[in-house]
Amino acid sequence: MTTSINRPAWTIEFENETIDRLINKYASHIPKKRLQEPKAIATAEEP
Repeated sequence: MTTSINRPAWTIEFENETIDRLINKYASHIPKKRLQEPKAIATAEEP
């Protein structure tokens, strides 16, 4: 007798939900959202 395990396809949504669930369970002190938006790099392009 064999058993098959069905799991959802690995998508970005599945990954984000899994990571959020793990953070909530084991590291709830870590903020989920960035406190500030990332800033654009303000350096000149190399020729």
